[in-house]
Order: sequence, then structure tokens, then C-alpha cells
Amino acid sequence: MTEKKYSLMDRWRCLFRKEFYMILPNYIFFLIPIASIMAYLSHRYIDNWIGWKFPIPRPYNFIFFGVSLIVGFAGILWVYSYLILEGEGGPCPPFTSKTKRLVKTGAYSLCRHPSILFKLFGVIGLGCAFESISFLLIVIPTLLVFSLLANKKMQEDPLIEKFGDEYLEYKKKTPMLIPDFWKAFGWR
Repeated sequence: MTEKKYSLMDRWRCLFRKEFYMILPNYIFFLIPIASIMAYLSHRYIDNWIGWKFPIPRPYNFIFFGVSLIVGFAGILWVYSYLILEGEGGPCPPFTSKTKRLVKTGAYSLCRHPSILFKLFGVIGLGCAFESISFLLIVIPTLLVFSLLANKKMQEDPLIEKFGDEYLEYKKKTPMLIPDFWKAFGWR
């Protein structure tokens, strides 16, 4: 079976597919507000209590925030487009379990949870916007650990059940979160 090639325009069109926009309420009404509140509270209470001062001056922290938000959003679109197009599924519950094929191309060839990696860009940007060192150094690593543990239970275990040996082989060859840059640049 030959692999289909999708254009950049095909990937952008995923923005208008139900599989993509059904996940947006989760980001708009839950993830972004909760992360913003955590960043604000970290700055207001933990940073002030410890006496930490944010090293990046204004307006550069907001520039960093904007860039990281753009990279995070573009990355999420890129990652989810692989689930939608190659996997014929999507990133949120009614679609994830209906993914027909295991996606091992694009971002998924570099790490098993690329969406977490791109969400991390946005969350780091929030920490910079709220000027919170404790959010960057304490809260984000804690959230990352819990997110990886939850993904293992909620995503990897069902994928093992659904795809069996194919997923186990993929899991052996592909790191969980930190991309294999040697492989990405064709050095291996």
C-alpha cells in the first residue's frame, strides 16, 4: 500500500473539519483559562513569596509569548492534521477511538506524543506573558509529568489493544516526547 501525500493546503483545510474544531472548546474553555490562572497565581504568590524576578523585560516577554503561541498553534494543527488525514480519525474522544490507521509519519515519526510538545510551547509562552518563573520551573514540569502519565493510560494502552504488535514496534523505535533529531535531519 502506497502512502498518500498531502499538501500544505490539505493540512490547512483540517482547520475546517469537524475532527479539528470539535477539540477547540476544550482549549478555549478549559486548557487555556486553567493554564492562565495557574500562571497568574504562580506569579502573584509563589514568585513574590520566593522573591524571584522575571529575567526577560517587557515587551520582549510578550514577543516571546506571541512567537511561542504561534509555534504551538501551528504545531498542533500540523500534528492533528496527521491524525485526521493519515489516521482517518481525530484528536478528541468521538474520533480518537475511530482512528483507522496507526499514524507513524510526520511529527509522529519523531515522537509518540508531539501534541504535548506543541502544547508545551503555548504553556511556556503563558509563563512568559505572566512573568512567572515558578510557573516555568515548577508548575510546567509537574503538569508535563501528569500529562505524560495520563496519555500513557488513556492513549497508549488503547492503541496497544487496537493495533497490537504494530504499535509495540512503533513504541520501541519512537521516543515518547523528546524528538529524535538525528532521525529528523536524516543523520541516521
